[in-house]
Amino acid sequence: MPTDQLHELYAGLFRVVVQIKRWSHPQEEVDPPCLGVLFCASRLGEVRMSELAQEMLLDLSTVSRHVRTLVQEGYLERTEDPDDRRACRLRVTDRGRQALQRARELRAAALGEVLASWPAKDRDDLTRLLNRLADDLESKARERAATR
Repeated sequence: MPTDQLHELYAGLFRVVVQIKRWSHPQEEVDPPCLGVLFCASRLGEVRMSELAQEMLLDLSTVSRHVRTLVQEGYLERTEDPDDRRACRLRVTDRGRQALQRARELRAAALGEVLASWPAKDRDDLTRLLNRLADDLESKARERAATR
């Protein structure tokens, strides 16, 4: 793939991420930065805070601040880490799962409005290709991590 085309693709992906980050909805219970932490914790399952920070490519102090808020508001709970009694694990609560579901519904509805005028084939192609790209990026990240 030519370098100019890769630069254009990267710029387009960056613009999409920026726009999606702006999509907070007034009916969402959780503020956008905390929502990102909650989403990642949900995807990872029961997780240590350090693992969560590493996965999100954020500083531990940043994640810690968001986790503190999420725990105080009942979206996450801390449990004792059976492997290290000095550490804790984080788990999404029922309230957290409900908040995530509501945010997904609100954001999916907004995305649906944007894509409503697209032909079904284009929407299907976009979904398939974005998931393929995400899978390949995750695979490449695992390969790189294994060689470190």
